Amino acid sequence: MMGEKYAGSVGAERLNEETGLENEITERLASLDAGPIELAKFSETLSLEGSFSVSENSFDAAGLLTDNADMTGIVDVFEELNTRNGDDFTMHDSFSEFILPQGKIHENEKNYDPVIDEGPRLVHKSNSTEIYRIKDLGVKIITDETPFEEQNRKLGHELSISKFLSPSTRRRRVVEIKDFNGRPGLWFNWEHGLTLKAWLEQERNRLQYHLLPRSRVSMAVAKTLSDFHDGGVVFNNLSLENILLDCNEGIEVATFIDLSKSGFIDMRPNADKEYTNILRRNDLQMLGKLFTNIFCGENNIISEGKGGIVQGDENEDGSRGKRGKVSLPSESVSIAGEELPPYMQSLISSLFVSNDKVCAECISPRDVYSDLKTFVEKLNNPNQQYKVYEFPVPNNAQLASGLFYGRQVHMSMMNHFFNTVVHVKLSPLMAMVSGCPGAGKSTLVHQSLHDFRNRCGLTIEGKFHKFSQQDSVLAYAFDSFFAKLTESSNSVFDSMRHRIKDSIGLDSALFEAIPNLLMFLQQGSTKDITPIFGGIMSNRFEHKLCRLINAISSDEHPLILFLDDLQWADQTTLDLLWMLMLDPSITHFGLLGCYRDNEVDDSHPLMDKLRVIQGRGVNLTTIHVGPIERESVNDLVSDALCLPPRLTRPLSSVVYQKAGGVILFVVRFLKSLKEDGLLYFSMTSRRWMWDLVEIKSKRVSDDVVRHTTLQMNVLPAPIKKGLMSAACLGPSFDAAVLKLAIDDGDFDIDSFLETCKDGGFIEEWRLDNDGYRWSHDQIQQAAYDLIPKEQQDI
Repeated sequence: MMGEKYAGSVGAERLNEETGLENEITERLASLDAGPIELAKFSETLSLEGSFSVSENSFDAAGLLTDNADMTGIVDVFEELNTRNGDDFTMHDSFSEFILPQGKIHENEKNYDPVIDEGPRLVHKSNSTEIYRIKDLGVKIITDETPFEEQNRKLGHELSISKFLSPSTRRRRVVEIKDFNGRPGLWFNWEHGLTLKAWLEQERNRLQYHLLPRSRVSMAVAKTLSDFHDGGVVFNNLSLENILLDCNEGIEVATFIDLSKSGFIDMRPNADKEYTNILRRNDLQMLGKLFTNIFCGENNIISEGKGGIVQGDENEDGSRGKRGKVSLPSESVSIAGEELPPYMQSLISSLFVSNDKVCAECISPRDVYSDLKTFVEKLNNPNQQYKVYEFPVPNNAQLASGLFYGRQVHMSMMNHFFNTVVHVKLSPLMAMVSGCPGAGKSTLVHQSLHDFRNRCGLTIEGKFHKFSQQDSVLAYAFDSFFAKLTESSNSVFDSMRHRIKDSIGLDSALFEAIPNLLMFLQQGSTKDITPIFGGIMSNRFEHKLCRLINAISSDEHPLILFLDDLQWADQTTLDLLWMLMLDPSITHFGLLGCYRDNEVDDSHPLMDKLRVIQGRGVNLTTIHVGPIERESVNDLVSDALCLPPRLTRPLSSVVYQKAGGVILFVVRFLKSLKEDGLLYFSMTSRRWMWDLVEIKSKRVSDDVVRHTTLQMNVLPAPIKKGLMSAACLGPSFDAAVLKLAIDDGDFDIDSFLETCKDGGFIEEWRLDNDGYRWSHDQIQQAAYDLIPKEQQDI
């Protein structure tokens, strides 16, 4: 502790009587710029009866320490007084520790630059060793009664460990073993930095607890330990005093200094794996205790239960807190009044497992480093920051919105397409996104469109449906677009309004199909306007629609027309798209489409039309969205359960095998695990747990429609009746309309909607909370398939 005393004592009465000695101390220390000495104030620091104890705190209280104080000179003063006055001023052997309070100035203090010209200076002393500094070198000697041969062997072991590790591994760099003051000495390069203990003292003096720097420091420690293990060495001496931190511009580096307990790992193929794992686990358990001190402080006592560790305070009798059989305490670990995030609680507790099956998987420090890196990235990401602080709600395993897994390349291609639409004044551009049902095509596009709109882009969105009138999709999409513009009453679109009037006039065939276009042109009023209604999707309509798109898009507001599920588009719509893409007058416009590649072959009308368009010189960007990789599935599961990726990897591997990497399948499978009780939230360990053996034996259908249908088949009859009726209403529906369609006074519409939302079948999509849509068209298909075949065509 900082206030612990390191120097010896001088009789207080004798010191007060010896005015000459007092004056000499005053003059000598004042000349060292140590500050004015007031002996009366000095006497206030007397803490032992009849003696005067020197400590850093007592010097500071007496006003002796300033920023420029020469600590080495202060020690010289008292050493000289000790020599000259004999028994009047008796120094303890560990007096040199006065300038070394608990790692404050150690083999690590950057600002400590002692006067070296006078020779070696003792900077550290323990019961059996002493460390001296000589310029940029350090010397370690063994001071106990061990024979020199044994001393040479011990020091030689440290030399061997240091030389064995790769140059990039951060450790004490031993130079040689050479005589020092008649004893074998271990000579090494002096390392700079603060001990982890001193760094934590600084952090604890801060007014506010900061999670990010502690996480970065922990990551640095895990990085060095992983380098040790990868290099075939266990450190076996992790403690706050044996780690030096060099923090420079937000980059933390940890150096391990005392190699006396380190050992070699037998890396040969025929090595004893069990013994090797024991050595590695010892380091991991010490790493867990170290992290506990870093994040939770020394008041969280570590005790080992049957299945892991429990953290708690010591009892009044000095005994440990109560034990438990789970990895974490029944009460959550608190830090400065805040709960430690569950992600970090789970990470730390996993390091203490000593006899669990998890140990057989040989968790490595590299895995811990990777988990910490992920945690730091989440802390630095405003979109994910809430996730690491949030305790998972026991009844839900939620995925953060706006997160995409394994889609970085696809997002990059989408952004490139949009940038081309915005910045390149060319004829219309075209991109097609393909993939199997549930792969996340629409989700990917919608996120990209959201970013495009934030850049002042405009989007018109339409979706084809297997059971709807396909030739009305475009008209409905444009009508919805102008409805939003009319509601916004934004003067920014006045110029667009004038362009449209100049292009198509007020006597337009478009008004019958797009009534909100007329509302937009008249700013919400239809007074004095007599529309001429033309046939929908006629040649006149197609021509006018091309002119309308040309009037909407501009340099300030480029336009994207997004059409989903083009595999169900009719021939008339495909012909219109062909006209749009070949119209040279349209600029700042892009057509973006999605289709299911498992329902489209080379003979499909869509593929025929795309080949014709490409043949006319239109550049087509194709983006295929397939299943995500195994590691991306693990990232998804890790985020859903608020657990480090290392801990969720066994579960996610099974999920990946069952769901094949299709995101919709993955999410549905996780929900089914929770419904079956195989994935559950433990209030004791405050984290999600699972039964991996039962999950491996769980059967999952190969088809998402089949899977969803199986889920629907176990629902109560009223819920299934509601699903069948809703499926007939199309891709979206109003709750009031659904209730009228069912025409059953006993039907509980509120219970039905809540059940379907919880099951992931439908989602709210309008601000009035009365509009709903299917979470995926495949789910609507599954609900429709519940209707007996003989009734589907009625």
